[in-house]
Amino acid sequence: MLISGWRFLDNARINSIVRVLADELDLQQPLLFLGRTAVVDADDDEIVGKFRGKVYAADVIADDQKAVTYEVGKFEFVTNNIPNLKIGRRFSQGMINRLARLKRNLGQRNDVKAFTDWEQTTASYLVMGIRQRINSLICSMQIDSLNYNRLGIKLNNATWGMQQELKVTTAVGWDDHTNATPLLDLQVLAQETAPDTFGISYNRATMSSVAFRHLTQSVEFQNRVSGELRYNFGNGQLNIRDAGAMRNLLANIIGMEIEIYDGSFFEQANNGVSTRSRVLPANKVLLSNTSDDNNRAVMDFANGVVTESVVAELVDQTSGIGGESFGPISYYTNNSDMNPPDLTAWAVARGFPRKHIEEATAVLTVGTF
Repeated sequence: MLISGWRFLDNARINSIVRVLADELDLQQPLLFLGRTAVVDADDDEIVGKFRGKVYAADVIADDQKAVTYEVGKFEFVTNNIPNLKIGRRFSQGMINRLARLKRNLGQRNDVKAFTDWEQTTASYLVMGIRQRINSLICSMQIDSLNYNRLGIKLNNATWGMQQELKVTTAVGWDDHTNATPLLDLQVLAQETAPDTFGISYNRATMSSVAFRHLTQSVEFQNRVSGELRYNFGNGQLNIRDAGAMRNLLANIIGMEIEIYDGSFFEQANNGVSTRSRVLPANKVLLSNTSDDNNRAVMDFANGVVTESVVAELVDQTSGIGGESFGPISYYTNNSDMNPPDLTAWAVARGFPRKHIEEATAVLTVGTF
């Protein structure tokens, strides 16, 4: 069978697939925090620096009168190197042998289909790996805490400058259902501290299912809704398992949209053990404003030029990427000495989330569960 025009391990081809998938997945499988954050192409200097400055209300000026100017603010440099977000998937020797048959035009139609399906699936996994890490980083920015330790990069409680008044640890953990005051905790931060101190308001609370269950099991919550809810067991107790009704009740009480989020992703530790990690920790409650979603003036993900695209033409095995490009991009590499036989598909992006208005979010730590 002749395989006319088939391109084997072509960098331009897989890069094209990755770019199409990145757009499609953004629409079909949005990740919560990434879906609400603008991705902005940025130069290196923009990514390493954070602009700090106050926004002043405009002056009222009569005709022919001189206006006043204000200082522009300053840049605060927070890091010297932009991190790369990179993931690879290695071919098995069985797949390499199948590709060899295809290259010799000895493969069967099923071989071609198998490779096409494999290439599409591989590209999907690579893109999702990049997107999941970006989603996790954006969440870390919004709760103002990033911990990471892998491949020489170690970050302990890295922050984006959120004011301490907006990072509150509750006096009593929400898992103490008798003594906890989750409603008061939320209302004080959202309706007193934020507006009184910073002139900002929040209309959405995002929390895990675990935190939400602890909240609805608290004596405080059940006392507040006593007599208001008609969804109950035969013995008249509050049916806290009716999650929809509980969310509506809580939203009415605190005047905020209630969002339950339990997103997670897999990552591999330095010892090779795979673990599932939460995007939003179970004991964190994030307060935000829906009007800030995808507002690049509030926060964004600075998407930089990928270094691999700059040097691609200098290295034969990565040629075909297409010149200087913003991420994500993808390409193939191989082990030049074939010891062992090795082929790998890569996807890489270069960037970091930026928070331009530090008061845009607030966070409650509601226990140690």
